[in-house]
Amino acid sequence: MINFLYYINSITRNLIPLLILINFILLLILIYLNWKFINQFFIKIDKKTWLILITIFICALSLRLFIPEIRHIMYIDEGMYMEAGKNMLNTGSQMEYAKPIGWSFLLSLVFGIFGINNWVALYTSLFLGALTIVLMFFVTFLITKNKPLSLFASFIFSLIPVHIRWSASAETNVPSLFFVLLSLFFCLLYYESPKKSLLWLSLVSISFASQFRVENYSLFVIFLSGYLLFYKRIKSYFDLILPFVVSFVITLPNLVQSVVYYNNFSIIHGYPSDILKLNILISNLIHNTLNYAPSLWDYNFQPLLFTFLVMIGFIYSFFLKNRKQIIFLISYFVFFWLAMFIVGSTLNFNVEIQRFFIVFLPILIILMNYGLLFIKQNLFFKPLINKIIYIIFLFILVLMYVPYIFDYSMTGSNSAYLLETKIPELAERDIPLDCYIVAVNPVILRSTTNLNVVDIYNFLDHNESNHYLEKECLLFFDDVCCSDYYFTDRHHKKCQEIKQKYILFPYLNYTEEQVTYNFYNITKQ
Repeated sequence: MINFLYYINSITRNLIPLLILINFILLLILIYLNWKFINQFFIKIDKKTWLILITIFICALSLRLFIPEIRHIMYIDEGMYMEAGKNMLNTGSQMEYAKPIGWSFLLSLVFGIFGINNWVALYTSLFLGALTIVLMFFVTFLITKNKPLSLFASFIFSLIPVHIRWSASAETNVPSLFFVLLSLFFCLLYYESPKKSLLWLSLVSISFASQFRVENYSLFVIFLSGYLLFYKRIKSYFDLILPFVVSFVITLPNLVQSVVYYNNFSIIHGYPSDILKLNILISNLIHNTLNYAPSLWDYNFQPLLFTFLVMIGFIYSFFLKNRKQIIFLISYFVFFWLAMFIVGSTLNFNVEIQRFFIVFLPILIILMNYGLLFIKQNLFFKPLINKIIYIIFLFILVLMYVPYIFDYSMTGSNSAYLLETKIPELAERDIPLDCYIVAVNPVILRSTTNLNVVDIYNFLDHNESNHYLEKECLLFFDDVCCSDYYFTDRHHKKCQEIKQKYILFPYLNYTEEQVTYNFYNITKQ
């Protein structure tokens, strides 16, 4: 099976940029064609609610702008996304890039408007993170039909430290959630008003969202679960076939490419070479559920009171009239859980596991709000006392998040990462474009610049080094990737090999607080 996918990928991967462009254009057209139905939803929201929602958005945007240090965290991955975006803008091709294409495609559009730059990518993610808070209100309101509850859901979402921190990076988790929630919004609109045009909009938005992260393909299954919940007429199933098939086929080359990429990545890191084998998938699911599920209840992801309210809300929700919507939400949680741990567990999660759980936040927050609703409506006290207790719970819940928003682990300065984020544009300004730069991870410098960057492993190959040593300007970039305390010892040894094998003269350096990265001229011994 995996060999067949390698073959298909070799044929179809060049079509991916074109297909996602078609997907995006279709999405815009369908939003325009369905604006009447979308606007009918907006009309239900009064001016006072809009004003409060805008205030919450400004609060969310401010927290993301001013609290965390805006910089790359997974900067090698982020560099890959940005470089693919740059390539698609300049050539129409993703070049060597092999991860899900959605975020890179979106960056190519933003780069075309604002220029190719690290900060453009970072602020795009940050803005989408703040807009997600608005979408949270829309989705919650469609499910609960309760404006105060929906507003509070948005407000709580705006305060969650993990989402704040990752909004200020250029990783995919936050932009991905924006489009996941947008898809949910369109799906819920369709379930309320089953128009064919809304059906197309729902599925086309899902196809676009699925191309941001491979686990997002579970949205197709989640949509079907909702379809079966809300519609029981067999005739309607035939109306589903064409838009479903078209939407899924558009994304297939991206899915195949992603599977091939994760299989290759798995081999490199010493894991099984065929990640699609059933026994591997099942063992992955069990292993990751047991090892990483507890991180879902970590204090900076959701405090103890939040967890308590989620559990109450989960039980209480089954006694409400909108049980179908709740079952739909549970299907969202279950299928994302399965997809994430089956896909992700081919490797060990080792970097801030909570970022993978950002996708679960909308569901957990809605259930938390149902827990609050239960307290408000079902305590055996006088109405006034119930209301006071309810307000106290709200107040305590908000206060519990405040320390973690300002916690060093979430917001503290990391000079190495910040300097790494700044250097590409500084280096392009200061280094002549005819220079060649040897680096452990070329994508860091290459992603948003036109610099000539050579992989250190290729350079240390005898034939390659002879070729580059003939260049008039040849530099070595000694950065965090060469540090034995951060990256693998393999990288560190290669940096030491260059220092021992060649004569290095200081050429240029950049400093952030106590951290300095150097560019050296390389000459033969």
